[in-house]
Amino acid sequence: MRPIRVLHLVHTPGPGGTEAVVGNLLSWLAPRDAVQALGCPDGPLAREAEEGGTRCFRVPFERVRRTYSPVALVRSLEAVSAVHWALNDAIEAFEPDIVHAHAAKATVLAGRCRSLGESSSWKLLWHMHDYIPLGLLRGLWIRRARGAADSIVTVSRHVADSVLGQSHGAVVIHNAIPPTMPADPVAGASMLESLSIPAGSPVIGYAGRLDAEKGVEELLRIFHRVCAQEPKARLLIAGGSPFQADAAARHLIDLAARLNLQDRVHFLGRLPDLTSFYAALTLFAHPAPREPFGLVVLEALAHGIPVVAFDTGGPREILCGFEPGLLVAAGNSDEFAATCCRVVRNEALLTRVRREGPGFVSTAFGPSVQGRAILEHYRSMLT
Repeated sequence: MRPIRVLHLVHTPGPGGTEAVVGNLLSWLAPRDAVQALGCPDGPLAREAEEGGTRCFRVPFERVRRTYSPVALVRSLEAVSAVHWALNDAIEAFEPDIVHAHAAKATVLAGRCRSLGESSSWKLLWHMHDYIPLGLLRGLWIRRARGAADSIVTVSRHVADSVLGQSHGAVVIHNAIPPTMPADPVAGASMLESLSIPAGSPVIGYAGRLDAEKGVEELLRIFHRVCAQEPKARLLIAGGSPFQADAAARHLIDLAARLNLQDRVHFLGRLPDLTSFYAALTLFAHPAPREPFGLVVLEALAHGIPVVAFDTGGPREILCGFEPGLLVAAGNSDEFAATCCRVVRNEALLTRVRREGPGFVSTAFGPSVQGRAILEHYRSMLT
């Protein structure tokens, strides 16, 4: 059986969760099973892929934007033409069996390319990593992507149900993360010392974008409630936002000051390596009101750190298989704060997560699990 030729299409340059998942697939699928190439805008993902030996085609997806301005619409139509020819060149050069599109935009544009191109024997896979943004064109994007795709994969059942409805016919394949070393207590102690956090303090952490949709503002209010019960508690916030990062961080810093938390909350910015960060934590908080999957939930568990999250989306599908008691009714911030306090005081639970969390992640969400599922889906599309 010859290897399947797969052209991945990613409409953003990275870094981000989707880009991380695609980068993992490029590394995890063996060349004997799949010969892979990448079409994406110029940026971190393209450069990392090329450094790893993956053939990469620059496709200017970022030029195609949702707009209602007549002038911008003309420019968008010009951008669609530019993407079409870049995609067409990539497909003719690589000759894929499957075009694996990792967003609705990439799926629609690839479908357009197939309908207008000379080569149309390849199959189109729409891989849904996120919810489709709300807006006047939401329904149109969904219908167009659904009509263009030969098959649909989603990262969680909640994403499929939310975007496509209950009778969606999509295949759920959860994301995975690379093997992770257990948290190093020495590295964690060193980070706490550098931040002048006393040993033995309950340390809650968050890592990710600072966008409003991630719930970080609400996390500060939740942490204010936690401090009423745990005066020694500290909160570490790692990450930033690809859009208006400085403004988002300033807003959160100002809010922490208004809540009188400026001495208890530490904004760490983007960290190139989160190993020491996870090692410093007692608990990881994931406050997003809805989350398509949540790679950071897996990362925290893989480091042996318990995760408290709202009972929705990807976190529900991850934590229900491990410790449902860490899930909080969606939108109930008081319960979220109470659960955080309960967990940091429960030494038996902390010990169990340190012992069992890494094994749970490697067994249920390891590279071989996702890689095997994706490869089997590719083969089913070609039979």
